[in-house]
Amino acid sequence: MESSEQTILQKHLARFIVGEVFNTITEEDILKIKAPGVWEHKSKLLSPGQVKALKSEAQLFKESGLWKILFAELQWLAYKRGYVESKTEADLIAGKLLTYLTNVINTKLNRMIDN
Repeated sequence: MESSEQTILQKHLARFIVGEVFNTITEEDILKIKAPGVWEHKSKLLSPGQVKALKSEAQLFKESGLWKILFAELQWLAYKRGYVESKTEADLIAGKLLTYLTNVINTKLNRMIDN
C-alpha cells in the first residue's frame, strides 16, 4: 500500500473512531429552541416553568461577573494564540476556534434570553 493511501485510510479510520465510537453526545443532548417559549431537551418538550427558569438562569449568568471574566479570558486567549504567538497555520486556526466557541456560547445565551 502506498504512503498516500495509508494516510487516507488512517484519516478515515480516525474520523470513524472519534465520530462513532467515542462520541457520546447526540443532537438530543442539546437544547433546541423551536419557537419563543417552546424549548426541547433530550427529545422532551420543556414545561413553561422549566423554560422560564432556564431563561432566568441564562440572564443571571450573562450578567454575572464570572461570565464577563470568562468571556474576556477566552477572547484574550484567542487573540494571543491566533495573532500574538501564532507561528503556524494551526496556531491561527486554534485562535479562530476559540473566537468561534466564544461566539457560540454568547449567541446561545442571547437566544435563551430573547426566546
